[in-house]
Amino acid sequence: MHATTKLLAIGLSILVLSPTVLAMDTLLPITKDQARDLGLQFRCVPSGSESVWVRLEFEPEKLGGGLAMTDFSKLPTYVAMEMRDGPSPLLSTILRDERSGSGRVTVGFRAARSELGKLYLRVMADEGLGSIGYEIRVQDVVDLKLQP
Repeated sequence: MHATTKLLAIGLSILVLSPTVLAMDTLLPITKDQARDLGLQFRCVPSGSESVWVRLEFEPEKLGGGLAMTDFSKLPTYVAMEMRDGPSPLLSTILRDERSGSGRVTVGFRAARSELGKLYLRVMADEGLGSIGYEIRVQDVVDLKLQP
């Protein structure tokens, strides 16, 4: 019995002290119209003939409606950008945000027009062991007819 107790103690120690992360993100894919309803405002400005500046502004307190009424204003929020080639991720980064005194969050980036179909933005709220948020394909919100 003593060996069984030691084995159980070792197993529990490994489970508790292991570096395994059990976090999980919950993402809700949204359309351009749904993004507008959530207060996500996209602005696009041509940057030469081959690229475009994309800017996203939002107020965290307006974002909770579609995700189990999560109150984004009480959680740390961030915007991540991911580049994919089909299902395979090529690049993932968290965009640096600017926060105004009124609570608005703004992020921006420049990208080649030809790559916009591969870029996705995720507006996320950190819930500790995971994040919850919205995902939208950049090409769906950018007017590709913008003239440089």
